[in-house]
Amino acid sequence: MVSVIDRGGISRELTSRVDRNSNLVGTKHRVATDRNVLVARGRRDGRTVIFVPETKGNETTGITLLHVLFHPSLPAAAMKSVLQGYDDRFNRLVDWVTETEGSFREDRLAEVSVEDLLILPISETANHWRSSDNR
Repeated sequence: MVSVIDRGGISRELTSRVDRNSNLVGTKHRVATDRNVLVARGRRDGRTVIFVPETKGNETTGITLLHVLFHPSLPAAAMKSVLQGYDDRFNRLVDWVTETEGSFREDRLAEVSVEDLLILPISETANHWRSSDNR
């Protein structure tokens, strides 16, 4: 079960699914089970949210939801650092890209939206590096 303990900022004006159904399901269930930070885009409202599990030992005791807006893009070096610190996404992206392209151009990180790099499946994000010969 899940309940809202406190709200602040824009969340005060938002309707939560939890207000109608207190079962721990979907993305919140995944975050509580995996106990990992998750960046996601709401399927209903399109808002970007960072889910932060609060844990004590091996038990999730709460989840903090942060409604966020990202810069459209970041310099390549900064974006690389962000991806290295989140879900090993940089290394996973390099592996996906080099599988078909043979090499990975880090400078292209500055051309892809921060949201896409953090939220889209790696297989989809890797398409930004597809050469015209391989499409």
